[in-house]
Amino acid sequence: METSVNAKKYVVLHKWMFQQTPVIIAGNKEQQKKYLGRLIEEPLVAAYGVTEPGAGSDVAGIRTKAEKKGDEWILNGQKMWITNGGVANWYFVLARTNPDPKCPASKAFTGFIVEREWPGVIPGRKEQNMGQRASDTRGITFEDVRIPKENVLIGEGAGFKIAMGAFDKTRPPVRIKLTLEVGLVVALTALIG
Repeated sequence: METSVNAKKYVVLHKWMFQQTPVIIAGNKEQQKKYLGRLIEEPLVAAYGVTEPGAGSDVAGIRTKAEKKGDEWILNGQKMWITNGGVANWYFVLARTNPDPKCPASKAFTGFIVEREWPGVIPGRKEQNMGQRASDTRGITFEDVRIPKENVLIGEGAGFKIAMGAFDKTRPPVRIKLTLEVGLVVALTALIG
């Protein structure tokens, strides 16, 4: 049972750590204070918006786009299977900002911090998960969402680097969780005989 409790701790740690990682690794001081500081002061939640219908988590296949208009960006598109999608106060959103299909992924995408209350952010219905039913997983639609330039992470074209960096930082807890769960299965199998 001790292993089960530890595995659950890592699930919770990963669930909450992953969503903030883009701001942790790529946010400037103002962004970190505004979005990470609020997570400590208030019961706020973040979400990681990369997965899309038709592309899954294949970042190169992302179709959500953001176009620069003056001092802001206009975001349009859809994300799917977003953990915390309906309860998040803000999202990390990866969007294509270079419309040239030949532009390499390493330069074609930008990472944005998008607040749920902004006009045009539309959370979809909660998915009925087979497992992790307590997880609020849903699609998010973005219709002409106006993003201030202050909510761009690092700079235009750096989104792919941020998304991959977030995956790299959060994979170890997933490995630990899986190792603990395998240990639990082995222990239970030995107990049952």
